[in-house]
Amino acid sequence: MEGVFGLYQGASNHEELHNLIKATVMIHRLKKDVLKELPEKRRQQLEVVKSKIKACQLQEEIEGLKFMQKNLINKIYNDSAEAKIPAVLDYLGMVIEAGCKFLIFTHHQPMLNAIHQFLQKKKKLDAYALMALPNNHQD
Repeated sequence: MEGVFGLYQGASNHEELHNLIKATVMIHRLKKDVLKELPEKRRQQLEVVKSKIKACQLQEEIEGLKFMQKNLINKIYNDSAEAKIPAVLDYLGMVIEAGCKFLIFTHHQPMLNAIHQFLQKKKKLDAYALMALPNNHQD
């Protein structure tokens, strides 16, 4: 009769199997059985303060880099808005010449100031509301 492992029904040479397993794999033993074979307990204090200080310094550096990254992204964002001013004013001029009504939304203060000055020059301040959103405004 065949079992799960074919014709094999169990170990035929227990001592050889035990020696083979003992030589090649770790055998789990109970603490009470091996306690007398263990060395004396050794207690020592490890100083980890320096590594904690280094970890804190690294965290501060990471926070500093994150702050620099946010500032850089904000500067790029502002610079891109300023770079768009001439094109926006050119388009706004075409809209005014065509006699169309228009509504303008802008986020950056430099863009808002440039549009305001442009509309003053064109004398198109018929219905004009100037509003600046706070810096922490999220869409």
